[in-house]
Amino acid sequence: MSEVALQEKILAALRSNANTWRNIPIIKSTSDARSIFDLLGDREHLRDFDLQTAKVLVKGSSVLSAELFGGLRPDIVIWSKRSAQNRIVIEVKQATKATHKENDASQFLRYFLHLLVTSDPRPKGKADIDRGFLVAAPTAWFESQSLSHTWHHFVRHYGPLAKTFHITLGELHADSI
Repeated sequence: MSEVALQEKILAALRSNANTWRNIPIIKSTSDARSIFDLLGDREHLRDFDLQTAKVLVKGSSVLSAELFGGLRPDIVIWSKRSAQNRIVIEVKQATKATHKENDASQFLRYFLHLLVTSDPRPKGKADIDRGFLVAAPTAWFESQSLSHTWHHFVRHYGPLAKTFHITLGELHADSI
């Protein structure tokens, strides 16, 4: 399955319903979330959230924002209508390494930092879609040290920070979607 086909499969699942989300496991989650449902809850696509693809990550015209996120386009972003914030970023990989492969400036770290600085754990003191950064790929991608080294480094070094700020990191294995 191509990267585009996997992305479309994920989008179709996210457009469906809570019963489908319960059956999409989050592998090696850094939180108590064990499925997509645990992040989204009993919400509905279009009513409660939108799915955005290939949207450039920015926060106003901040120089820091342009440096960290300028030009980065995650494959899927779940945007909450309640808070008007990006809540979940999903990066899809098939047989490619991360863009920006530097261990401490990787594509993965940049997406995580985007969520950290542009979203709140409980916007306006109210419950919302939980925050998460997930990588979706075939199981073989996660098992390949040459392809997934940057991801594993990121989770190992920044997982505790993600847990502190209530941002779930995890894997979506293509054969489980």
